[in-house]
Amino acid sequence: MPNDIPEWKKHAFGGNKASYGKKTQLSIIEQRESLPIFRLKEQLIQILIVIGETGSGKTTQITQYLAEAGYTSRGKIGCTQPRRVAAMSVAKRVSEEFGCCLGQEVGYTIRFEDCTSPETVIKYMTDGMLLRECLIDPDLTQYLKTSHPLFPSHTTLNPACLCL
Repeated sequence: MPNDIPEWKKHAFGGNKASYGKKTQLSIIEQRESLPIFRLKEQLIQILIVIGETGSGKTTQITQYLAEAGYTSRGKIGCTQPRRVAAMSVAKRVSEEFGCCLGQEVGYTIRFEDCTSPETVIKYMTDGMLLRECLIDPDLTQYLKTSHPLFPSHTTLNPACLCL
């Protein structure tokens, strides 16, 4: 473990409690609550742009915060990932945290594979799948409507979807 740990990580993870990819004794709920983004849960539900380091919980937590706050009564929450493996692994992790089987309330869609159901409220997908959904349904009627679309910054395809 490096000695030059950023100050926010010391406070967010409780100093020596940080696992940094190693096995941890923390429960999955404690792991989730130890992420830096957890302290901002209520404020994040109203934020348009979120910037944070890799591993801070942007992709896994914000979708759950919106679902837990009742936003899925107005539509599904969609979240894009730049790669197929990322969409699948993030969906698996979030389904564990959300307390459901993968493909039920939390699922993913990648080319040639749809692991969702009518009960799915949080859906992870590749950028290409979002583009395909935009072409089929330009209004994205099955998704939560916000005043401004939210897309991860690590993608280059999504601005094209905004123009459709």
